Amino acid sequence: MDSQINDLKPARWWDWPAAILLIAAIYVAASRLNATDWTNELSLVQTVAFWGVIAGLALGKSTFSAGTVRFFAFVYGAFVIFWQVGITYGQGVLWSERMISMGNRMLIILDQIFQQKPVTDNLFF
Repeated sequence: MDSQINDLKPARWWDWPAAILLIAAIYVAASRLNATDWTNELSLVQTVAFWGVIAGLALGKSTFSAGTVRFFAFVYGAFVIFWQVGITYGQGVLWSERMISMGNRMLIILDQIFQQKPVTDNLFF
């Protein structure tokens, strides 16, 4: 019975050169963005992009259902972005205070957007 179930699943193939080129392309694009020095803490983009590609490739290779993959991608994305932005606050700040600060900054940014005022905080980028 188990062999019949496994026969119904399509075989997944893996292309190592394509995966390596994808990682390199995303990393180069993130590095070029960081090189512009357009705003503070752009180096976070490199880390988030690299781990995002790795997680995306892993989820793409997995046999999870589409809904499960979307859930994992959302949770992973939220965790990594808050983690990377949170480490910019310094070592003496508690994580609960970092999260409250990021939430307040996001509310201020959204208020500025809805009032059609210029946004000066680089958190939203």
